[in-house]
Amino acid sequence: VANSGIDRWIDKVAEKFRARSGWTPEGFAIKRGMTGAMGSDTNVARTLSREMEVDIDRIFPPMKTMFDKQPLTKERKKFLQLVNDTLLSGKSEMDDLGKTVMGDMEPKKLAELRAQIRKFAANADEAQEVINSMIGGMGTVRKKWGDLFAELGGTLGKEEIAEFKALFSGKFNDYIGATYDIFQNKGWMWWNGYRPAAEAIRNARKMFQQSYEAANPGKIMGDLEADGLVQQALDSAVMPKGFRMDKPSDALFNVPDFFVNRTSLDDAVKKSLGSQRRKGLGEVTLSIGNIDKNSMTVIGKGADGKDILRPTREVFNELFGKTSNPMQTIIGGMAKLSLITRRNLFYKDLMAKNDEIVAAWRAAPDKTKVAAPMFARSRAEASQYWGSPDKKTWREIQVLDPAKTLEVSPGSGVKIATSGPQSGGLNPFGNVETPYFARTGIADALEKTGTTITDAGTLGRLYHSLVLYPKATSQIAKTILSPVTHMRNFFSA
Repeated sequence: VANSGIDRWIDKVAEKFRARSGWTPEGFAIKRGMTGAMGSDTNVARTLSREMEVDIDRIFPPMKTMFDKQPLTKERKKFLQLVNDTLLSGKSEMDDLGKTVMGDMEPKKLAELRAQIRKFAANADEAQEVINSMIGGMGTVRKKWGDLFAELGGTLGKEEIAEFKALFSGKFNDYIGATYDIFQNKGWMWWNGYRPAAEAIRNARKMFQQSYEAANPGKIMGDLEADGLVQQALDSAVMPKGFRMDKPSDALFNVPDFFVNRTSLDDAVKKSLGSQRRKGLGEVTLSIGNIDKNSMTVIGKGADGKDILRPTREVFNELFGKTSNPMQTIIGGMAKLSLITRRNLFYKDLMAKNDEIVAAWRAAPDKTKVAAPMFARSRAEASQYWGSPDKKTWREIQVLDPAKTLEVSPGSGVKIATSGPQSGGLNPFGNVETPYFARTGIADALEKTGTTITDAGTLGRLYHSLVLYPKATSQIAKTILSPVTHMRNFFSA
């Protein structure tokens, strides 16, 4: 407790030399709990990812795959896609209490997966071992994903649960599976970042040319102009903010307005975009989910002279490097869910503890003998807790995550709120219209916790580049790229 002037001075000096910095013991314990829970989530994902990788290496040994040149390499790639699709299959549901349950994986995909394992395994015993291990691990991953969001869902009220349930089934799986190399493989220098495959760029160029020619009969778009549109899509690509039920989970990007002829947008929206075009705006933001699922792009000619067609959605997925590797999906999905869940639960627990401290403080006859509140909702309340603002011992907390990067919302405007007089939603510090106040040390510590990730900020880029993605790629570096692993597989196979 630091309520006297000398206590506050000692506390201010001491915060420079202690682990909890300006946090109170109560707030620091909650923060440590969040950090520990995120670390635990990551360790679970890394372990399960590694176990799956070992299973896959048993039927597709890396050394054999490397020397086999094409056939086995292609089969391994197809197998990874099948595992990834199976992992993300089935329906996710939320019950009336906010509990999330990822239902059974699709029987058809499971049957296909079992058949492929038996095809490539060395013998029936090995095949059965791999089937049991892999499918069991996939079930564990899915349960962990569901349990993670269930922790957050358990804090929702009846109105919020009703809103979430209506759209939750397909949205949850889409959110987990929306992982792209373009957002993860970021280098320190521009030449060391993500580079799409040459084939992906060629296909995207043809896609824009064909869309332009369909929208402008008799006109042709040159390769240079089409390449500029491909680069525009790459440069503008971003992921949606937070977890919203009314917004797509796929990548967002800018395209020329004529490209709406490839979307599933309704006529009213297309008419509005046409109006923008007449005003000279000429550019719209779409998600991959906005593209008509029946839209096709001609990417070449077959030996029989017939057109080779590729779904337009797939063209964009290849351009942005959508992940089909189940090991990366396990890591990436866990990282996204852990970050968004743990951050929001951190705020909830922090405000609940503050409610508890406020109640004890108000009831105490001698307020210097109990802990002072961590947060106040008004200047008047702050003055009551910590004294006159002239002393400059407290201040307004800066808005955290104003872009709602980690927002969880059903999208209907329903507010997710915690209980208690001090509550203000899962991120009470994210609204400039409802400011919070705290002692300077606590305000500084809260703003430096690393829970505010913004796309434009260096911290956000560092976190995604150096923490999330390497958790997946480091496992690959230790195994697939390891000479020791290659030799082991070569001599033991």
